[in-house]
Amino acid sequence: MRTGEPQINVETKREHADGSVTWDLVTKMLLRDPAGNIMGTFGVTHDITQRKQADEALAKERNLLRTVIDNLPDRIYAKDTECRFILNNPAHLQALGAKNTG
Repeated sequence: MRTGEPQINVETKREHADGSVTWDLVTKMLLRDPAGNIMGTFGVTHDITQRKQADEALAKERNLLRTVIDNLPDRIYAKDTECRFILNNPAHLQALGAKNTG
């Protein structure tokens, strides 16, 4: 309220006594009187625990896949629709004579 700016879409992690964790998406807005003076705040909270768990699982799978790709001796690459390399593993880079993907 001090800044006069709303606090919108803040993700909040809650750790419970039983060890479980939940996540909320909190949207807070300023409540103003007809003259525009700040009277207080109001907010809406959405439970986003399932989304956060899905994001975490996806990140783990992505990391596992990248680890496998980077450590296979086979050449692995992917290209976009304009035939530009968008993924290379070290074996493919070595075959191309490149030192890195940058």
